[in-house]
Amino acid sequence: MDVLHKKSEADDGSDIAAYFAITSTVSVGCAPSMANVFALGGWAMCGVVGLFGVVTWYTGVLLLECIYAVPGKRLNSYAAAGEAAFGVSGRVVVQGFSNFSLLSFAALFIKFSAINFTQVSVWLGVDMTETAWAWISGGVVLVPYVAFRELKEVGIFSVLGLLTVLVTVIMGICLSLLSPITKQLHRPLNWEGFPAALGTLCFMFGGNVIFTHVEAGMKNPRRWSLVLGLAMATVVVLYLLLGLVGYWVYGEEAINPVTQNFQQGYATSILVVVVSLHLLVDTVFQLISFSAELEAQVCLPPHWRRASRCLILVLTTSAAVFIPHFGAFMAFAGALGSPVMIFIAPVLLHTKLLGWRKRHPLSHILSIACILLGTVGCILGLKGAIQEML
Repeated sequence: MDVLHKKSEADDGSDIAAYFAITSTVSVGCAPSMANVFALGGWAMCGVVGLFGVVTWYTGVLLLECIYAVPGKRLNSYAAAGEAAFGVSGRVVVQGFSNFSLLSFAALFIKFSAINFTQVSVWLGVDMTETAWAWISGGVVLVPYVAFRELKEVGIFSVLGLLTVLVTVIMGICLSLLSPITKQLHRPLNWEGFPAALGTLCFMFGGNVIFTHVEAGMKNPRRWSLVLGLAMATVVVLYLLLGLVGYWVYGEEAINPVTQNFQQGYATSILVVVVSLHLLVDTVFQLISFSAELEAQVCLPPHWRRASRCLILVLTTSAAVFIPHFGAFMAFAGALGSPVMIFIAPVLLHTKLLGWRKRHPLSHILSIACILLGTVGCILGLKGAIQEML
């Protein structure tokens, strides 16, 4: 079966490198959106964020168990696990959702970067349009995207991504606390905005489509569960820190991203640039994951591989330029693709490949909870996003 291969001795990445890659790619670049998530859903989103972290860790463990379901061999992708479980139709469905998630993430990250750079340009009095910044952002992404074939080759970018996240959270908290504190409306739970908040959270935790690529570069894949758990705990803490402080200061007036609430100045400009750089790093990860899986199926000469990646980046940037209603589309993309890839597909694949009866009763409960959460998240998220776009 051509979708299988043995673990290579060359895959000798450290646990720390895998930790950096996970924390840098689970949409942490969207941390400035967390205050708006709380503004939409209320203080109850604190528990929901924690639940998302636990469930993403659990299904990430299930997914990698599916990758090793065939004794002595390793399935080389999420889609390959779909094919092993449900045949060609399973591969097509999983590949479709995976490709949609990766490309929509990449397009939205470029869009987000363009919005940020345009905001800084206005503050500095530079006449640059959002479209121009989108193409400049795409050009920045092009160099590492074409130069590196697989995620394990871009370890330095993982470190850079995590550093930019830490700077973003620290500066975001400081700028929020330095803003004038006024009486703001806070709610324990806002049912009206809860669906859109859920869809945005799905998007923000939607990095599991690259988990198989990250684990493929680990020297000791048996430590995957521990590394993933530490990474998801870090993501949850960073999200909550910025989200809680932003919501406390700005209440329901918190905008997506929260940087638009900050007073203009050099500190805010630096923060916006740092956030944008992290988004561009995330874009590189998403596109390399997409192309690496595609090129594993079609053997391309080096010059055709480079040409195909240039074309993919042009199309992705074009989508970013023409996407209207950025915040609503972010929620829509998350509600459509992420619940399936994060919550539903790993449980179904694991049950099909490894069975149901031999698992611990607690695992049964978590699996059922994942299916319910994924279904509810998809329905409510799509509903809220569509209403917001209309």
